[in-house]
Amino acid sequence: MSTTVTNNRSRLLAALLAAALLVAGAAIGISVDRLWLRAAASHERHGWKHHDPEHVMRWFRSTLQLSDDQATKIEAIIRATRDSAHEAKQRIRPQLRALHEHAQTQILHLLDADQAAKYKKLIAHRKRHFRHMHKARH
Repeated sequence: MSTTVTNNRSRLLAALLAAALLVAGAAIGISVDRLWLRAAASHERHGWKHHDPEHVMRWFRSTLQLSDDQATKIEAIIRATRDSAHEAKQRIRPQLRALHEHAQTQILHLLDADQAAKYKKLIAHRKRHFRHMHKARH
């Protein structure tokens, strides 16, 4: 076989491999996106039960068949961790809010009047959504 035919076959195989990888990547991306959206919708419907220590402990007990002693100790760890995480979030929340507001201000300066109006509506919708989610968890 000539080197031209071999080079053409190599190029064809490389192109086919690239196309296959592109299709596989798109399929994986779509699948992950759908699973993530489905999980987010499930959390919204079920009121974020994964934050509820009783729900978590029921899951641990049924999945791991814990002894009473193990369950008591694990529940204490979960509650302490949840409380510490809550305290940490409270400490950094003002910094995070300031970072978000700064980014929003920078973005608004780049937008024209119509875009800015739409962006402000999106921000307001997002705030309402997260306020609603926060109330559902507490």
